[in-house]
Amino acid sequence: VQNGVDHTAPGDTVLLQPGIYNEIINFNGKNIVIGSLTLITGDPIYMPYTIIDGNQNGYVVTFENGENTSILSAFTIQNGLSTNDGGGIHCKNNSNQSTTNL
Repeated sequence: VQNGVDHTAPGDTVLLQPGIYNEIINFNGKNIVIGSLTLITGDPIYMPYTIIDGNQNGYVVTFENGENTSILSAFTIQNGLSTNDGGGIHCKNNSNQSTTNL
């Protein structure tokens, strides 16, 4: 997933097929969309079978560089880790993204 994020341009979509993705993701200031097949089919069946697993290596998803139109939607986030707060999604530095159906 991170490789897809790294190679996107503003407004692009990273579409996840069902499966378990063992990694952590950083939007790196990019205003993009990351989501499951639910985004294009409207069928919520894909959400529990499309999983980003942080493997307890830190925040599963990070918004930290002012992302203001980014969207994170329609999948499962699990096994994040933080010593100070929740380990699922970390937002800072004026990020104003949208998260839905997680």
